[in-house]
Amino acid sequence: MRPTFHFSAEREWINDPNGLVYLDGEYHLHYQTNPHGSLWGHMSWGHAVSTDLLHWTQLPPALTPYPARVEGATTMIFSGSAVVDRCGLSGASNGSGLLAYYTAHERVGDQPINESVALAMSADGGRTWINSTANPILDPGRTDFRDPKVFWHEPSGSMVMAIADPIGRRVEFYGSPDGLSWKPTGAFEHPGVPSMIWECPDLVEVPVEESSATQWVLLVSSGHPAGEPFTGMQYWVGRFDGTTFEADEPDPQVVDLGKDFYAAITYNDLPRGSLPVLVGWASNWAYASATPTTPWRGMMALPRELTLRPTATGHALIQRPTHHLDRIVAQSVELGSPIDSTLDIRWTTDASPTSVAGFRLRGSDDSVLDVTLSRSANQLTCDRTQAGTVDFSEYFPSADHAELPNRWDSRPIATRVIFDGCIIEIFTCDGEVTLTSLAFTQGPWTIEPLGTPHCLEIRQIDASGTR
Repeated sequence: MRPTFHFSAEREWINDPNGLVYLDGEYHLHYQTNPHGSLWGHMSWGHAVSTDLLHWTQLPPALTPYPARVEGATTMIFSGSAVVDRCGLSGASNGSGLLAYYTAHERVGDQPINESVALAMSADGGRTWINSTANPILDPGRTDFRDPKVFWHEPSGSMVMAIADPIGRRVEFYGSPDGLSWKPTGAFEHPGVPSMIWECPDLVEVPVEESSATQWVLLVSSGHPAGEPFTGMQYWVGRFDGTTFEADEPDPQVVDLGKDFYAAITYNDLPRGSLPVLVGWASNWAYASATPTTPWRGMMALPRELTLRPTATGHALIQRPTHHLDRIVAQSVELGSPIDSTLDIRWTTDASPTSVAGFRLRGSDDSVLDVTLSRSANQLTCDRTQAGTVDFSEYFPSADHAELPNRWDSRPIATRVIFDGCIIEIFTCDGEVTLTSLAFTQGPWTIEPLGTPHCLEIRQIDASGTR
């Protein structure tokens, strides 16, 4: 059930995406990994590269644990980010320098004792990394202070860091003229989802559709609308002046209504004119360690391109699969034909208030996964309660729902679904609603229509060719 286009490590555990940066035609994907097995531990930065965000080459681990400052303690490499070196710290003379800012997580056995920000540098396009002798470069002396997202802020000509205070449920901002000396510049806090800690913040400037304007989006990984113990993501839209973020709307919005999208961050240093690209971990801490795959465990969701859509109640975050996916050769499939590779399924639900449309994915083990869009219930549903192996965790079987915006009441709704190995990603209302879900059903699969979809189109994606 290992996916084709969703990145997964060959035989290791992976979780959060880290160090997403573009340099010289390559997309670098770093990620939390255990190089020694398929369970969490020995946390390191894995590394893969791609020229199209779909076909990945896995490289040796970039950063691995080392002795901590306290005798008998270990420093694990927790989450962080990477950025092109504009400060001359890497020593690269050909423009291929990279800087990685990561959480240095110090612990004795299972007991955390400190978290700080450390810096690693690469002078060869990310193939090898050297830790800075100045480490730690930011250390407030806390056990929970992590996941720095660092980026270059052109208007102020400085580096900006957004970092989480998980227990305090706040994002702190720091600035630096040289990438080494950091000073606090502000903070953002909100009750948000009070049952869960805050992690993996990201602050990104996103273009507003049908205008030349941009707005800033602050993303935070925290709790899920379904409540504990499920993890999820929320976001605010607002303004950033180079020092701190202010939200335009008081309440956060949910990034993805499925249970398997977490810790997502965006790429740094994309080519000018590119849309922001978001990558998330496709799992949930409620059951991530028990998912029934071997020898690998964990994957990334498809990279998503971001825009903002003005609405009567504020700006909505729009997410669409990377445009590179549309360059892959795809072959139409007849209903009922067995399918054994990645599926791209599209249909339209008409504007009738009683319309129900969708499909059933039936596995060779006779398990079923149902995806439906109901106009009367005004919701999208993904039901995985009978989708193959579900009994590995009491928290896994679920029928997940996403409410549709009322502004779509009188319009046909187009829905796109990508199914790849054991992950299903659903994009509807032109990217305004997304739902990501794991489903461990055995292939080959067949598709059966549910309700009355208009123009149900099924394509099987060929992993070997591009247009």
